[in-house]
Amino acid sequence: MLSQIDIETLLGLIGPAVAIGVAVIVIAAISLGMYMKQRSKLLLYFFLTWLSFGAFIILDAVSTSMDLVLLFRITYSVFATCIIVFWFAFIDNVMHEQIGIKKMIVAFSGGTILGSIVWLFDWQLVVDPVTQIPKFYVFPANPFIDTVFFQMINIFFTFIGIGYIYWAFISFNKSPPALKKKTRILFVLGIILLVGLAVQFYPGDPLLVQVLLLLQSVIIVVVILGTILIIKSESRIAHLLPYTVYKLIITSKNGPKYYTKSWADSGIEDDMLAGLMSAIGTVVKNTLQKIKTGAISEIKMYKGVMLTEMRYLPVNIVLVASRASSALKNSLEAFGEEFMKVFYNDLYDKDGFAKEVLDGMTTFTKEKMEPLIEKHFHNVPTFLAGGAAEIPGVPASPGPTQ
Repeated sequence: MLSQIDIETLLGLIGPAVAIGVAVIVIAAISLGMYMKQRSKLLLYFFLTWLSFGAFIILDAVSTSMDLVLLFRITYSVFATCIIVFWFAFIDNVMHEQIGIKKMIVAFSGGTILGSIVWLFDWQLVVDPVTQIPKFYVFPANPFIDTVFFQMINIFFTFIGIGYIYWAFISFNKSPPALKKKTRILFVLGIILLVGLAVQFYPGDPLLVQVLLLLQSVIIVVVILGTILIIKSESRIAHLLPYTVYKLIITSKNGPKYYTKSWADSGIEDDMLAGLMSAIGTVVKNTLQKIKTGAISEIKMYKGVMLTEMRYLPVNIVLVASRASSALKNSLEAFGEEFMKVFYNDLYDKDGFAKEVLDGMTTFTKEKMEPLIEKHFHNVPTFLAGGAAEIPGVPASPGPTQ
């Protein structure tokens, strides 16, 4: 093909797609930087999705413009499959903090069918008879196979839009007032993406189709840039759906409450919870330590779970949530370690034995506790009018502004 069209024309064909593909990859790199700091799997899947998409756009343009059928096959069998697999992984992770096996089976099955089609049949490049400019690959021997292939691609990318708008709608519907504005923007971006992806089904004038596809690419760039900027500015949006965190409560080993931080209404009285924690501290904790259950133990309740730090005898540190989560367990473990370092001299005597804190109100002050809690639970959204911090003897006060 290079012998039939000049280099300037070739660059004109490839240039826009390369520019858009590079823009998508650069935006994806922002999420990679966020992943390196937060180590959040959903950010990794977001990065891999759009890295694959950017590479797909570039390689598709190059393979078509230069009549590289091998590259065409690799692009559609590998990168198209990666896009849908990683996107399903992102949606599942952000909504459930786990990857659904059924969705993965559907994604891989679709990718296998797509790969079989591009590798088993003899594809030919369609060239404009006047300009000699390459347009797209077809399978002339069987128009049905040709149609199935391109409709599968359309369906693949439509799934991206449907998955996005579903996640955005649920996030907007569930978000507390403090996050409504940004989740509303997320929902609008979902609608724009779905409309943008719908243009690929337009069967009209080829020139208009090319313009619409270019517009579609621009829309995709705008949507993913907007999405990653929203998540970057407010990471709690990405943690609205997997679970609800009700409260963090810290008591002495004998039961008296030292400090409570609430994010949502749990319907559980602190005194009752403190009494239960006292039992954990005196009986259950020792048993669980003996059988080496690990740093964090999960205790199921009627509605939700209690995650309790098991390593420290002077205090009971418990997080009450709607369900267990590896992210919450890691945060609680890290919080417990730093909490013990900050308050070690208040919790142990000079000989290293645990002691009772006589004045918890002046020891575990809001000024000391809130930065510590924010550091380890900054992704937890608040569903109360204010993230209530409760100290024995002091009325509940608003937490940090959301």
